[in-house]
Amino acid sequence: MNKTYKYGKYGMVGLSKPMIELYDTIYKVACTDATVLIRGERGTGKELVAKAIHKTSKRSNKPYVIVNCAAIPKDLLESELFGHEKGSFTNAYQRRLGKFETANSGTLFLDEIADLSPELQPKILRAIEYKSFERIGGNEMIHSDVRVIAATSKDLEKLVEEDKFRPELYDRLNVIPIYIPPLRDRKDDIPLLIEYFMKALGSSKKIKGDVLKQFLLYDWPGNVRELKCVVERLVIMSEGDEITLYDVEKYWKKCDYTCDNSTHTNHLEDEMKCMFLPQTIAKIANCKLESILKIGRKKWPEIKYYVSGDGLHLIHIDDAIEFFKATDKPEMAERLRRYREEI
Repeated sequence: MNKTYKYGKYGMVGLSKPMIELYDTIYKVACTDATVLIRGERGTGKELVAKAIHKTSKRSNKPYVIVNCAAIPKDLLESELFGHEKGSFTNAYQRRLGKFETANSGTLFLDEIADLSPELQPKILRAIEYKSFERIGGNEMIHSDVRVIAATSKDLEKLVEEDKFRPELYDRLNVIPIYIPPLRDRKDDIPLLIEYFMKALGSSKKIKGDVLKQFLLYDWPGNVRELKCVVERLVIMSEGDEITLYDVEKYWKKCDYTCDNSTHTNHLEDEMKCMFLPQTIAKIANCKLESILKIGRKKWPEIKYYVSGDGLHLIHIDDAIEFFKATDKPEMAERLRRYREEI
């Protein structure tokens, strides 16, 4: 079985070693009814892993129910999970079935499990342990065969030490722990993810190699979700058939470039790639951007900056145009010419 292809259709994309290991774990876990605890930073795709486990399990044709424990007010979450009887509290005009009941024979995904209130935790533990519970205001014991998958981005061990999370519930959830690696630990997958997102957007645009280089230098604290949002923004806002460094600088201001002198050679062609990134250049040259701008606003339209191993230099934009013409890069020369006219 091609696990990469199989799980790829659930939005999980990657051929890096951490992802291959993740696919193998999912494949093993899916064949059982064991409780799973998915761990990972925000934006890593915890819900995708939970869905992949369900869709490849023997429960795949049964209900798959999602509850975000952090999104529902604490005083309403118990009713959401276990349901209530008519008249059990104000505005309870009719019986309502909870998620543990509607997910019978299927899978219940409890996202942000660390946000459960201390009062609700023992009830969740009992429902998992004995597969039974009572609706609010009811006396009947309801039996429900549910497989529980939980997820969190928080440090559950620390919460247990601080008596904010019951150790018994932690042990019951942590039967099969699955850790999703952050994007910074699997940067080899970034080109594949970009291609996947571009296809999902129906875009035929190409991403320049120097743009991809900046993507690979960035640590992506928001992980795959952040990458997806950035790709979508650049696809929508950029003009032409290619996404360039100019687009990155214009539409992705929050990017914290991490390149330094060691990542650049003294070759003029490499140095020219930084021409539209004064923030990056200021960082490389150990200069504040404000000090660069002291050169004067009047000269700013005429000159751009590039960096070589020995520091900050200036280059006239006309010389840059001639350089790219001479190095058989007419598209770059034309882009610079248009830029000169705009400024």
